[in-house]
Amino acid sequence: MSAVLLFSIPYSAFAKKTAQQKKFDKAVRRGLDYLAREQKPQGYWEASRNQYRIAMTALAGMAMLCEG
Repeated sequence: MSAVLLFSIPYSAFAKKTAQQKKFDKAVRRGLDYLAREQKPQGYWEASRNQYRIAMTALAGMAMLCEG
């Protein structure tokens, strides 16, 4: 029943983004770009002075996975 309702909504209702959504998308993109720049050549991330490699890699990886 819910699939029928979902398909009855016009696509344009989903395509419109508000200014706030656009700002949010831009902030997320900037954060992901920062993570990509900070990734070490060996594939990991770290906190200050080579600390917490496993934890920082897990957090950065989850952020990238959540965005797709």
